[in-house]
Amino acid sequence: MPVVQKLYDACKESFSATGPVSEEALEKVHAILDQMKPSNVGLEQEAQLARQWKGSINGTNGRKGRNGSLQYPPTIKYLHLHECDRFSVSDYYHQKC
Repeated sequence: MPVVQKLYDACKESFSATGPVSEEALEKVHAILDQMKPSNVGLEQEAQLARQWKGSINGTNGRKGRNGSLQYPPTIKYLHLHECDRFSVSDYYHQKC
């Protein structure tokens, strides 16, 4: 079973409209989240771009490129996977402009 389906099923069982049904249920969801990888939601390419980015140690958001121009990290995007009255599943990732 795909990890995203496991996460959905665990969330469906573990959350009510007022929050987690138990500490054990929350731990089950947490364990599945620990297994998640960008490739599980089709974001391997975006994750690779984000991993390759090396931010500046000078405290700015950009870095000098080969031609001397300032380059910026990939922009952050939001991926909505599921939402209902009890929980939502989404992911944030960086996307190269």
